[in-house]
Amino acid sequence: VMKIICNGLNDHDDVIESNMRAPKAPVLFPKDNDCLAGPEDEVVIPNEAKPCDCEVELPVVVGKMAAFEVRV
Repeated sequence: VMKIICNGLNDHDDVIESNMRAPKAPVLFPKDNDCLAGPEDEVVIPNEAKPCDCEVELPVVVGKMAAFEVRV
């Protein structure tokens, strides 16, 4: 079973945008497995959801061997 845990309010701009104070401890929250999309996947945005604020999450996989890795 894959589990996705996210870290929220981890960027100064996010804190300002949300009109909150910076947290003293990490703000963790879960994401459903079906929220994942690949680089070529189509993302359907319903008309009711417009305007849409697009953002990207960077996943880190713990405890698995990487299929390939990119060195920068």
